[in-house]
Amino acid sequence: MGTVNKVILVGKVVSEPDIRYISKTDDHLAQFNLATKEGVEHLLICRGAQALYVKDLVKSGTRLYIEGELEYTEQRHPQHKDCVWQRAQVRILSLQLIDAPDRPAYPEDIKKIDFRRKKPKG
Repeated sequence: MGTVNKVILVGKVVSEPDIRYISKTDDHLAQFNLATKEGVEHLLICRGAQALYVKDLVKSGTRLYIEGELEYTEQRHPQHKDCVWQRAQVRILSLQLIDAPDRPAYPEDIKKIDFRRKKPKG
């Protein structure tokens, strides 16, 4: 039997997205929280061109429709190495701005754009 891993969320971005450039993988990472109802927040992540899309268009208060997959990461306590727990996050597969429904999250030409940071000469 196969498994299904699909998450659909509709909510409002709680705070400004955290966008990072990861030099080790030459990639961008975006993380932010989405509130789906009072007191319920979900950690969302995306990489690459999706992260740059989030950087440009997603702000605190933006309403989003998200489709993604649930991922679990293992966390360890810094002082107690035997204390381990799982943290759930949603990896974004697609997103739609609810406030601007005519603007799709992934236009076809986004694949043609090189989003990698240019390395300085010298």
